[in-house]
Amino acid sequence: MQPKATVRITKTVENTSTFALPGTAPNRTIARYDAGAMSADEPVGDITLVLKRDDDREKAFRSYLSSLNNPASPDFHHWLTATELGERFGPSLQDVKTIEQWLRSQGLTVSNISRDRMRVTFSGPAASVSKAFGTQLHHYTVDGERHFANSSATKVPASLAPLVKGVSLHNFFPKPQHTAVARSTFDRKHGKWSTADAAKPSFTVPPGTINPNTPRMTWCRPTSTRSIT
Repeated sequence: MQPKATVRITKTVENTSTFALPGTAPNRTIARYDAGAMSADEPVGDITLVLKRDDDREKAFRSYLSSLNNPASPDFHHWLTATELGERFGPSLQDVKTIEQWLRSQGLTVSNISRDRMRVTFSGPAASVSKAFGTQLHHYTVDGERHFANSSATKVPASLAPLVKGVSLHNFFPKPQHTAVARSTFDRKHGKWSTADAAKPSFTVPPGTINPNTPRMTWCRPTSTRSIT
């Protein structure tokens, strides 16, 4: 029997009492790339707020994942849709609705809630995003590229802490480093192999690697895509 979803937001949602989300404080080394605060009305889109299950549902979800590959389990290869996952293992609908209402009350636009109830996508002007999450969004110029990120730890109202796992308020993402390689082709007319121009290869050697010169960030990064599905 699956555990019922527990309503975990039981207090009034107020920004006066906040909780700093773990892993969201930027690394000190990023400060030297700071290009100043974002303008108040600058739009920030496709932000992902990641939610978390209560302990009982998280345990049940992990058990279900293990059973999928266990031939002796009744759940063997019994795949669930995203909606079914939300119903069996997701946060309560009431809590998700409270999160949505809070975001809207902060002047933000909620564009999607994932069917498994684990992610919320929203957008809004930089000033509203900064105020809602108790930080200030800044621009950063790294290797000639312009980015944005929170300049301090991200915070949420304390009453939301049991439900919120993290939020990505930045657009720093790892970049694969491709290695150009030559491509050999067979010349049937002369019966010989020829090498193509290495500067214009048709493929690269997998796997890609991460640029070691890219500043290391410590912001919380959701496990899902940027958009809510």
